[in-house]
Amino acid sequence: MAEIIHLTSEELARLTVCENAIRDGMESVEAAMSALQEIRDNRLYRQEYKTFEAYCRNRWNMGANYAHKMISALEVKDVVPVKNERQARELSTLDAEERVEVWDRAAEDAGGEDKITAKVLSEAVKKFKRDRDPESVGPTTEGFDKVDEAFRKLKVETKALFETDAASFVDKKGVDEIFKDFRRLMHEGTPYGRCPACDGTGGSPDQGPCELCQGRGWVSLGKKKLFDEAWGGI
Repeated sequence: MAEIIHLTSEELARLTVCENAIRDGMESVEAAMSALQEIRDNRLYRQEYKTFEAYCRNRWNMGANYAHKMISALEVKDVVPVKNERQARELSTLDAEERVEVWDRAAEDAGGEDKITAKVLSEAVKKFKRDRDPESVGPTTEGFDKVDEAFRKLKVETKALFETDAASFVDKKGVDEIFKDFRRLMHEGTPYGRCPACDGTGGSPDQGPCELCQGRGWVSLGKKKLFDEAWGGI
């Protein structure tokens, strides 16, 4: 039996306040974000749940990734006046000073803070990262990282299933091969960064779009590998 960890009366009181804020989140999203942050940072979930992830899933039917996004949005909002979680997400990978710099750039590009959208911020972040590090041109690997995390969990659950009699008629070798192919394909498609063939320009008016990156200016790990094999990594 798992050890019962009792919260202090003060912690129980704070947990109640926080959970009320989350319950009323439709009326005050920012209060719900702040409440989730307090519960996570102070581990107010530990009396009934071992992890913050388990707490989110069982108490609120909420994925931990979504909860972390909400908390990140709140942290971004403390620095720049983002309007929603989508805008905050674009700035979540930057530190406080960088967020301010990118926000100012986005405001200039959009013609004012009130005209800033998540798409404008996304472009501003890409420009900022390109200026700082040319290799960072292109999308982040965030989406692929989430899929990889889910894939790892699926493999663990599948392995556990294979150890039961219920999976007696499953082609375990076939499933393993599918897992290997899936992992390989996802890895090859993961964004790498600046296209080595066109140096991130996407091509030229004279010669047209770059064949390697198809005019995007960035390539995947698989495309980068093909280039290295063809040109010896030049």
